[in-house]
Formats: sequence, C-alpha cells, structure tokens
Amino acid sequence: MIELLLKPTAVVEFAKQRGVELAETTLATWRSAPSRCKARLPWRRIGGRVYYRQEDVERFLAGEQELKAAG
Repeated sequence: MIELLLKPTAVVEFAKQRGVELAETTLATWRSAPSRCKARLPWRRIGGRVYYRQEDVERFLAGEQELKAAG
C-alpha cells in the first residue's frame, strides 16, 4: 500500500479545500507541544522534513467538520 504524504503547506491547502481554516503555524505549535493540544494529528519527520499522511489528515478534518456541524 502506498501512503500519500503531505507537507504542511499541502495540509493547509487540503484543509482549505474542505472548508477548514488551518495555518502552518498551528501545525507547528501542535508538533512542538503535543501534550498541551487538543488536536491529535500524527506526523513524521523524514530526512529533516515534516510530513503528514493524507489518510490521517482526512480523518482529522472529518472530525473537525463534525464538531463544526454540532457547533
């Protein structure tokens, strides 16, 4: 199975296309202080660069949209 990996800029664009506002600085904050953040979006560092699995991003965004709808 091939995993699609997204850079943080691609995650922001992917979220925007699905109606969720997300900033790269927010992603960086979540990575640097995971114990203080409600959001749980797994990430990987490969060759010094940060990547997110598209599958994880889709699952995260689906949860955000559910929260927004329940609002």
